[in-house]
Amino acid sequence: MVDTNILVYATIDEAPKCDEARRWMQRLQRDGVQLCATPQIYREYLVVLTRGSVFERRFSSDEALATLNDIRPAFRTLSPTGDTFEKCTSLLQRYGVRGKQVHDANIVSVMYRCRHDDVRPQGACQV
Repeated sequence: MVDTNILVYATIDEAPKCDEARRWMQRLQRDGVQLCATPQIYREYLVVLTRGSVFERRFSSDEALATLNDIRPAFRTLSPTGDTFEKCTSLLQRYGVRGKQVHDANIVSVMYRCRHDDVRPQGACQV
């Protein structure tokens, strides 16, 4: 699962860790790992790109959508289902998740639901 911050770094040339994020994603793909994202991650990406200056660059809604549409073919989109919310609330209770971390718990619940062999942790990307 590629998180929002990695997408932002990888797609904005002006980002300080752009090359590192791109190399990380390219290495995973070269190793046969299917990159995944959720609709929530795509929405968060659009929020970041359109809320103001991002690494001294401003995106219009059209530019942000075009950038997202350019990168989406590289990703398998994992979508939530009816049981995703129940899994998310279970994670919140079990781990005491609060605040903005609820968004991350939702992403984890989508990953958990999918449980595909090709959806597996790859370790933290230090970007």
